[in-house]
Amino acid sequence: GKIRKVGQKLIPPEGALVLDAKDKWIMPGFIVSQSYTIGMGAPVRNDRNPKLLHYLDPYSLDIRLCLASGITAYSPFFLIGTGPLRKNYSYVNAVIKPAYGRLEEMLIKQPAYLYIDMVRLKPSEKNELGGFFYQARDHIEKENDYEANKDIKKGTPPVASPQIAHYVAVLKGELPGRFNASMKKDILKTLAFVDEFPVQAQIVGAAEG
Repeated sequence: GKIRKVGQKLIPPEGALVLDAKDKWIMPGFIVSQSYTIGMGAPVRNDRNPKLLHYLDPYSLDIRLCLASGITAYSPFFLIGTGPLRKNYSYVNAVIKPAYGRLEEMLIKQPAYLYIDMVRLKPSEKNELGGFFYQARDHIEKENDYEANKDIKKGTPPVASPQIAHYVAVLKGELPGRFNASMKKDILKTLAFVDEFPVQAQIVGAAEG
């Protein structure tokens, strides 16, 4: 819907923006799957569910540099060191469009994935994470049971609680899991985790892959 026609001797519709690309190259935009915190006006505060749109600065020089380099979307990696978000798994992430001066257009998707730091994931965190996935799995089974029997059963369809809604999305393949794992032992831990909870997995690093 952005480009209507490309060619010569075209009659543009009234009010259309026409770009003369003579002697220029037209290329697709670059999408950066993991970046620094580009265009952030302030560090993310210690919120359980921060609205990342509140932290973006649409007039940041970083945004202009992104556009000048051909970057049309990026996903910054957030480090939060204290409070409830200090765990080694998190949904505090997003896909952002570097739309200079247009804040309302910048946030494409939040969250974009579940981040799990396999290198630093504590046994207690793994157990807690597993608990969320077991609850999400139970919820999906209830959804499937409802769909299979909705013609003979009365009542409302099951609704996932806010605590497990994102985990349900991960198990359904609507959000991927992004795992930090470079050493062989951590990659094997990731594969074991995916065997137990079949998610769409991305491994960041994988130096000993």
